Amino acid sequence: MIIRKRLEGVSRQVLVRGLSGFLPYFVVNEFPKSGGTWLSQMLATALDLPYPRNRMPILKPAIMQGHYCNPTGLKNVVVLWRDPRDVFVSWYHHCLYGNEFSAPAFKARCRNELQFEDVSDVRQNLPRFIEFCYESPISPRFTWSQFVDTWESRPGVVQTRYETLLKGTSDELVRICAAFNRELSPEKARRIEEEFSFANQAKRTAGSEVKSSHLRKGIAGDWINHFSRQAATTLWKYAGPQMLALGYESNSGWVEAIPA
Repeated sequence: MIIRKRLEGVSRQVLVRGLSGFLPYFVVNEFPKSGGTWLSQMLATALDLPYPRNRMPILKPAIMQGHYCNPTGLKNVVVLWRDPRDVFVSWYHHCLYGNEFSAPAFKARCRNELQFEDVSDVRQNLPRFIEFCYESPISPRFTWSQFVDTWESRPGVVQTRYETLLKGTSDELVRICAAFNRELSPEKARRIEEEFSFANQAKRTAGSEVKSSHLRKGIAGDWINHFSRQAATTLWKYAGPQMLALGYESNSGWVEAIPA
């Protein structure tokens, strides 16, 4: 099973890099836990294309989602950003709790590597987890900061944010489609927004948490409930310039604003 999945992953890389500009594929590119599945589902419906999630690519136009730091060969790319503080809280839950889309072996490896006494103590564990993601990344093999450095100013790429999609889903979908020279009516965009809302997919209101679900909470800004001063200091050490570049902070004042 593991070997098969690795072969599928390699095949996806080769086909997406080789055919995204030819078929075409529309590539939703993100650092994990930035909302890529949600955006891919909506774009697939907006553009009337298949979305073969976690499967071998099909040899016809499709939406392809991935975590690509190396831009070689990639065309028709939309890069999805998310506040790294929310990313790391969500990634913590993915790695240490698992969910319906994660492999049990991956959760076991993360728990074994980190050896947290109590995985439910997110606030206590987050500084070490952030450090681990930067110093010993397992999957992906690159850091959030490296991803930003590669894609933040790259020409010919459509860029969007999880936070923007939450605030104005239908308007942002129309904008993204227009950037690819594809028309999406406001009416269809609103129907897509409703169909793929957190409430419709998770069957609970946004903000209501299920720790072991891929659709864990569905909000922006939840990091404030989990970050200690130490976690903020650790993230700023590793990702400060990139947070500034993306406009998620304008200075280090947010670190000092968190109670010690």
